[in-house]
Formats: sequence, C-alpha cells, structure tokens
Amino acid sequence: MINERDSILSEIATLERMIEDIPSSSIFERHSLEGKLEDVKKELKEYDASSHPQRVQITFDGAPVRGTHSIDASFAAKALDMFSETHLAASTPKDKLACQGPIPRDAKNQLLITGTAIGSFGFELELSNEEILPGVDKEPLPNNALKKITDLLECAARGTDDEVAEMVENIHKRTIKKVREFLEFLSKQKATCKISFADRAFSFEKPEEIEKACNILSDESLIEQERSFIGELTGILPETGSFEFKTDDEIIIGKLNFQIKNLQKLYSEKISKKTEITLKSVKVGSGKPRYSLESEDKIKLLPETPQLPFTSNG
Repeated sequence: MINERDSILSEIATLERMIEDIPSSSIFERHSLEGKLEDVKKELKEYDASSHPQRVQITFDGAPVRGTHSIDASFAAKALDMFSETHLAASTPKDKLACQGPIPRDAKNQLLITGTAIGSFGFELELSNEEILPGVDKEPLPNNALKKITDLLECAARGTDDEVAEMVENIHKRTIKKVREFLEFLSKQKATCKISFADRAFSFEKPEEIEKACNILSDESLIEQERSFIGELTGILPETGSFEFKTDDEIIIGKLNFQIKNLQKLYSEKISKKTEITLKSVKVGSGKPRYSLESEDKIKLLPETPQLPFTSNG
C-alpha cells in the first residue's frame, strides 16, 4: 500500500522528470511546473513536520556495499544495531543515562525499519508511532537526538579541538562512547555513511574524516575530569548561564549547569570570599579546557587566614 508520503515523493519525481524533458524554449510551461514542484516540496516538508513519525535515512558506501544492489547482511545488521543504540543514548535525558549497564529503552525512542533508501544502499527508519505527542513532547521535529548525533559527527570530522570540546561538554559521555564505537566499526569495515532527516543531512566525504572523528573522540584525546581551585567566586550570571572565578594565577569563566534557588543568598554567603570550587573540566586534544559548575555544593567556603597583629622591633 502506498502511503501519503510515498505519494508525495512520487509526484515530486514525476515533476522533476517532466521538467527535465521540457525544451528550453518552453519558458512558461517550465515556470509553471517548477512552481508546482516547489508547492509539492513544501507539502512534503509540512507533512514531515506534522504529527507523523520522524523519518531518517541512513545509507552506506564502501567495501560492504555493492552499489545500489546489495549490502553485506552481517555488516548491515551490526551497523543498524549500533546506530539504534546510539540514538537511544542520545534520546535519554542525561540524569537518567548511566555510564554502564543497559540503556533505558523508551518505546517512543525506538527506531523501526520501514524500507530501503534510494542511492547507495541503505535503509529508511522511523521513530515509533508513540514518539509524537502533540502538545506534550517538549522537543519539536526534527528529533533532537538525530540532530545531536549528526552535529557531533560533523564537528568531530571537521571541527577543531576547541569546537569539539564546546559541543561534548553538553553531551553525556555514554552517548559520545556510542558514537565513537559506531565510527570505529565503520572504519574497521572500510565503510562510510550518510544520515538524512527532515532538511538535515550529513555524510563523510572521505574515510580520513572517520579516522579523524575516531581519534578526536577517543579516551586519549577527550579528557573529562573534576578539578578543584582555590580563590574567589567573583560573579554569577544566571541570564547567560555563566560564572567567573578568580585564582592567584588566572580568571576562569565557565558554564552554570544547575538552577540557582536563591541568588541573593548565594551572593551574600559565597561571592568574593575565599572558597574552594570543584569544576568539571572537558579538554579535547591540544585545545583549552572548558569548565562547568555542576551544583552549588561544589562551592566550599574556606576559613579566612587570621591577621597577625603588627609588632615593632624598635
């Protein structure tokens, strides 16, 4: 049975073929069909942005693929399983995703195979029908998890160390690990991939980009740890979600990762006073460390050093 989306896609393909066959002298006929094509493409975009399940195409190229004819079955099964696990991790809220153990399998975040994708051999997937709850779900389409994955892939493949650090500080390390494992599998199998959904698409232009992404997301390159500093908390800016901390050697400007319950109390008790602050540090390769403050409990007041009375020897 042809569904509504397939019907729209078929109409687009028909109009594109008709436009190709029109001689250059038939200006008005071409203009009319091009206008119709734009209208139908707009209809497709509105369809995908409505309450229909999110669709994503993932296609593969390289050693396991035989053009548009076939793909190695074991490779396809493993690659789809790893991509599905990566999507589950990216879909799970950070506070509910553990560093080890099973990833929570929320029904609305399950990917379903609905067909093969046109082009290099691949598959069309969609989220479970339970994924869309108009007026209830906070994330609009396109699905935030898919955007998170493709943004991370592109940044790791083509971005600088500092750009990757800026991105990964907001992503759970389990999701980063799943992305890296997926990339390592592609690299080992001498394969590349393309991911397309809504109006977003990303593909690796060459195998070297996969190697770069694997290296930059490795445990040796991406170092996440806690670091403590002694100094003064000189400013909290809830509007920009940032803080400023001054030590004897440097001024640290970082990100606030929690909601302040009582800003006035925090200022009166801990601002401009000697404190020990524990920050999460994320550093990628040779880039600069990026700091974030995870909770108010990470700010500890220190006792002031008593001033010794001045005595004269004279």
